[in-house]
Amino acid sequence: MTDSIIARHTQLNAGAMPASAEELAQKHQSLFQEYSRLKAQHTVLKKAVKKERMENASLQGNVKEKEKELRKLQGQLDILAFHNERLSKRIEAVQEVDTVSILVGGRFYWATLVTYLVLFVMRPPHRKDPISRFLVVQ
Repeated sequence: MTDSIIARHTQLNAGAMPASAEELAQKHQSLFQEYSRLKAQHTVLKKAVKKERMENASLQGNVKEKEKELRKLQGQLDILAFHNERLSKRIEAVQEVDTVSILVGGRFYWATLVTYLVLFVMRPPHRKDPISRFLVVQ
């Protein structure tokens, strides 16, 4: 078993050891070129990583600002929706009441549309009816 390990080690080392000084110099030159290429790539990649990290931090700051603005605008939207609903209900109430101003004897009386309908529409005014002459609809 030890003989096979030694034989294998000898085979591996035989291919690794250059035979002459020229081969050694050529091997050294190719390794140096590979090292220079990798070193240049490392510098470029290091700069790119720094740039991406800075851009990432900037974008994260922008995301936080946009989320803050979004929460603020959603709050405003909720407030506006609440007020819009409240105003819609008030408009409906006013439309249901639909007040009519009646001038009688120099005074203003406020009556609902129902009162107006009962007094004047369901009972048509007579020619001598003093109230119908002073009806002012607003």
